[in-house]
Amino acid sequence: FCFNDRDSVFIKNINQRAPPPRFQFWFRDWLEYEAFHVLSWSFKDTMWVYGSAAGYAIGFMITLTLTTDIIWILWRHSGQWVELFHYFTLFLWIFANGTWAIGELLIENPNDDEIPQSAYENYTFIPPESEYMNFFWGRNVAGYFFMFAAMNLIAFYTYWICCATIHPIPLEELGFDDSFAPIRTQAQVRNENESIQIQDYKHQPAPELELTII
Repeated sequence: FCFNDRDSVFIKNINQRAPPPRFQFWFRDWLEYEAFHVLSWSFKDTMWVYGSAAGYAIGFMITLTLTTDIIWILWRHSGQWVELFHYFTLFLWIFANGTWAIGELLIENPNDDEIPQSAYENYTFIPPESEYMNFFWGRNVAGYFFMFAAMNLIAFYTYWICCATIHPIPLEELGFDDSFAPIRTQAQVRNENESIQIQDYKHQPAPELELTII
């Protein structure tokens, strides 16, 4: 499997039910637009690891803008509500990462000499009152956004399981149509064709024998 193989049946099935990407002069399809979103996310976290506040701010704004744009595109196109819920969760996750990173890069790191190691070791979500609590406001805010993201996923999959159990969700609402078919290899298709031919042969009437008496 190759991601750059745009003639792949797998890639075609995904792009067939996906909305058109932004900047189509640059991105060939929706998958490439999503890949650029992942690239910006990776750049953002890399800048966080290296402690670059300016680099992280650039990566954060690009990633948050792309996520918002993807949510807007999915909202405007029918049959994309599954992806919409997941990208809304990603939006909350990215915002949580942002508040945590900003607090760490702009407040915790510059004041690292004033924060003892025990304050980091004893830190918990919704920490007790302490003289070092103001240094960890970014982590505290991030915790709430992480919690909202988890609640969003729990609510979505609870609804999904209930619908799938009580009443199956029509494929049209999931973004599929009648043209969607399971991906099969050439060997599977060949075996299916041979099986059909064998079945047709079995159901053919037996030829009538003509007896000639000499």
